[in-house]
Amino acid sequence: MDVLHIFWTGFTDHFGFEMAFVGLGILMVYGSRRTHTVPKFRQLPSSFSGLQHSAQAGLFIQSLGDLGFKPVGAFDVSMSPGIQMIIELYHSPDQLYVATIVNVRSSTATFSFIEFHTDLAPHGSITTNNSKHAGIFYYPPDKMVAKVPWRKSVTEILGLHVELCEAAKDHLFNPTPLKPGQIEGSFIKSMRQSFDDQVKCGRMVKVSEDVYRSSFKGALIAVDRKSVV
Repeated sequence: MDVLHIFWTGFTDHFGFEMAFVGLGILMVYGSRRTHTVPKFRQLPSSFSGLQHSAQAGLFIQSLGDLGFKPVGAFDVSMSPGIQMIIELYHSPDQLYVATIVNVRSSTATFSFIEFHTDLAPHGSITTNNSKHAGIFYYPPDKMVAKVPWRKSVTEILGLHVELCEAAKDHLFNPTPLKPGQIEGSFIKSMRQSFDDQVKCGRMVKVSEDVYRSSFKGALIAVDRKSVV
């Protein structure tokens, strides 16, 4: 008997249709073998007109300019087929804070959010964003990711990020400046390390160099998070 049919009938008989759909979702995510690739930075020309800013993204850009952030460039960093991810990078005057406007577009949704990132010495990092989407990645203790979707103001989000960096400094984890030419390397290194962390905790499987896919455990976590959002 087909494994999907076994899963369907078993869960329907004992737990009802809702659990059946969750169970099928787990198998579909795991069975799809969709891969995720460490992104390459494909710089978009300054004349690029394909990026249609949402009203929110437009406010992000204006606010960053008012705060003295300078544009670094726009890049296509898509990691999965069917999901376009374009980021716009900005740099603080002291080079301690990298601001990223993330624009995601797929066949079912289009949205933007803003993120601030700072590397720490001797190791670690702090990232603060206002994404409302549930995170399924595991992060080690020295890599802090704070999500504050209720904060819409760029000034408020940056203010929290600066507070977290100051708290890290009190514990001898010092924010370190990044030159514009170092941002791409830092971004790719961070993404590669995040994927490798998922492999270590069993949520992903490494398929080949810089290519990963969900394990069954990862699919279970992903569907469970989606079911409660």
